[in-house]
Amino acid sequence: MNERIDPVCGMAIAGVAPISHAFHGEEYTFCSDQCREAFMAHPHVYVGQLGQKAPKALGVEVLKKRKVGPDHESTPEEARAIEQGLAAVMGLKSVAVRGPRIQLTYDLLQATAMQIEAAINVAGGRLSQGTIARLRRTWMSFGEDNELSNLEVRKHNRCH
Repeated sequence: MNERIDPVCGMAIAGVAPISHAFHGEEYTFCSDQCREAFMAHPHVYVGQLGQKAPKALGVEVLKKRKVGPDHESTPEEARAIEQGLAAVMGLKSVAVRGPRIQLTYDLLQATAMQIEAAINVAGGRLSQGTIARLRRTWMSFGEDNELSNLEVRKHNRCH
């Protein structure tokens, strides 16, 4: 059996019909759509360049601590559903629903705030849709995308 390693989360993948993506003539295999999306958005964070190791290969973790607010205080059942729904998100280190806030810690190299927000919605948590809350989440997403772009290993054009 041919075992491959997901370049985003490091999970071993065995079997047939994996999720894959070709990049620069090489086929990469992923354990989930979440990992494939992360790779496609910033591939050089995970595979580097010729002669330069990628941050992921060097063991870099970018831990983010966030608090997001649902549009109401969660009932104990809703809190459990949100926590269970988020358990499937790769890179999520901790989650706690405390009153009107969801406290999260996650590795940005494996999950983004947008992916976590989508998982919260699927689990039944409704995040506040007020203008300020939406702007804050948009700004957070923009900042994370820039941070990942800055981590990407780039080719250096040097003059000789």
